[in-house]
Amino acid sequence: MSDNRSDIQVGSRHCLCCYTAIPDSTTKVAPAEPIFRNQKFCTCLPSTITPAQMYFEEIFQQDYERKMQMKRYADDRYMKTSDIQVGDLVLMKLEQPNKPTPPYEDGGAKVQVTGYRSQ
Repeated sequence: MSDNRSDIQVGSRHCLCCYTAIPDSTTKVAPAEPIFRNQKFCTCLPSTITPAQMYFEEIFQQDYERKMQMKRYADDRYMKTSDIQVGDLVLMKLEQPNKPTPPYEDGGAKVQVTGYRSQ
């Protein structure tokens, strides 16, 4: 019974070491390398990426650029422009206190320009 438990612990430790030693696709650096700079990690798993020595700022900058690239892709793919203009009639959604209450205002409302929100 104890041999089985030790096999599981050894296997999970080996899996964790392999995970922390494999370079990330975004930063091109293994998660363990910025933490343990003086140590080189080797695994039995094949790796085609040879990470370069990087500083924390470079890693974070590369990660930020990759996230912004993914955001631009999602914005281009899923965001749509609106054809609503000033003076158009639109429906205003109301909070429904109960089921029989209609979800929208009767007659709608006109779009007005009152100012821009600062974000």
